[in-house]
Amino acid sequence: MCLDSKRKEISELDTLLVQILLKRLSLCQDIAFIKKDLQLPIMNQVREDQILKRVMAQCEKDPHLKTYILEILQQIMSASKKLQSKIIKDHSLW
Repeated sequence: MCLDSKRKEISELDTLLVQILLKRLSLCQDIAFIKKDLQLPIMNQVREDQILKRVMAQCEKDPHLKTYILEILQQIMSASKKLQSKIIKDHSLW
């Protein structure tokens, strides 16, 4: 395969990733409002550990890529917590 075709595939996947991330962040917004109403903390280590364990189990076919998937997922979760924190601290913006 040529470089251009691989780059085209990556561009198509990037489009899908953005759509998925937008949906995930939208759900995180909803969760932030629920957490605010219930006076729950943003951080839930048990939940995070469950997510990471479930996702890491999906990487068994490519164990050499697990580290990178873990890093990406941790960044996504970090951004989600920042978004929730912003919503909870300044509800008037939303």
